[in-house]
Amino acid sequence: MPTTMHILCMLNVEGAPGVFEFKPSDGYNPYGSRKLAAMISVAEFPDSVNQWSMRVVIYSTPIRNLDRSWNCQNWVGDALEQLGAAGYLTAVQRESAYHQMIRVVMQARDGSSA
Repeated sequence: MPTTMHILCMLNVEGAPGVFEFKPSDGYNPYGSRKLAAMISVAEFPDSVNQWSMRVVIYSTPIRNLDRSWNCQNWVGDALEQLGAAGYLTAVQRESAYHQMIRVVMQARDGSSA
């Protein structure tokens, strides 16, 4: 566990197919959650990057409740794509984060440790 945490906000969607909704959690500390499967480092950003402009990009990621096969992992992938399109992430960072997320989800479904 890192000695210094810079966790400002967790941005995610919660729910079930057809009824997902956006749930930001300011001041969230994932280390205190029993639901935490793994921490995935996406990128480190310099202080010059405006977190609010990044949030706007993430907030604008659509929630596709009309698609019953769509889920919160799809939303994370879509948000990573949006951040890449906005120039915050490289293709390598985006793909790495996405594949790490899929690995963690598959391990959790198998009952393996992440």
